Amino acid sequence: MGGFGILGKLTILAIIATVIPLGIVGYVSLSEIKDMSEVITQKGDEVLGKVGEQIIEDVGKDAAEEVSAYLEAHLDYTLEDLREDPEFRELAVQPVGQTGYTALHELKTGINRFHINPKVEDLDLHKLATKLPEFWRILEPHLEGTFTKGYYKWEDPDGKIRDKFMVCVPVEGSGYGIAATTYIDEFRSPVVRLSETFKKGAQRQMVAIGIVGVVALLVALIAAISFSRRITKPLLHLAKVADRISVGDLGASIEVKTKDEIRVLAEALRRMQISLKAAIERLRGR
Repeated sequence: MGGFGILGKLTILAIIATVIPLGIVGYVSLSEIKDMSEVITQKGDEVLGKVGEQIIEDVGKDAAEEVSAYLEAHLDYTLEDLREDPEFRELAVQPVGQTGYTALHELKTGINRFHINPKVEDLDLHKLATKLPEFWRILEPHLEGTFTKGYYKWEDPDGKIRDKFMVCVPVEGSGYGIAATTYIDEFRSPVVRLSETFKKGAQRQMVAIGIVGVVALLVALIAAISFSRRITKPLLHLAKVADRISVGDLGASIEVKTKDEIRVLAEALRRMQISLKAAIERLRGR
């Protein structure tokens, strides 16, 4: 700092004393918020993902039981009778989560009989084996009459690929099976919202730290300017007195009201002034 005056040096020290500590505090705080957000998001994803899986499984099993009880009570119903029965359709096609649903298919043939989309009814699900291999790996063993479940990728109309979870449950006492499926991220949305809350909180904290930093810096600068003036004013006065003494004005008045090291310097200058006076008078007396 050799090229700076007292004010410049104090200004730099004020910046160092305020900005750097606040920067460290802000960095540490944001790092802790980020780490906490990542842990909560990861654990929350796992927990809510398992909860979502269980909900889908429960809906599938409940739907299978309800369909089984209905078929047992209507043994004389044909497929056409069932399709014309709105009560049975409500049992076969039930909501799962926000956008999911259950569907009813034949186990032996793999033909879909009841679906939320009428265009998909009577579709041979074997045709999806190539297009949706993960879906088919879940469905294929189920067509043998077993309970299966798992994840598969699904492409939305906008081209986005998302994970779906599906449970396939045989309908007891019949040749049908129930498939219950929906996007698993529907159950993870609270974690996403919580993560967004953490991000907004981090942004607010960053703004708050910035405001505190600016205020602290302004206070420090004002204090530095005030302190530097208290130092430089008497020093400049002593410098002028020294200049006057150097040109022979030994009567220059030294006025310093401080009680610190500057006063010590002023007293030293005054003693020098007195000594020079005495020396000049002795020389004149010879």
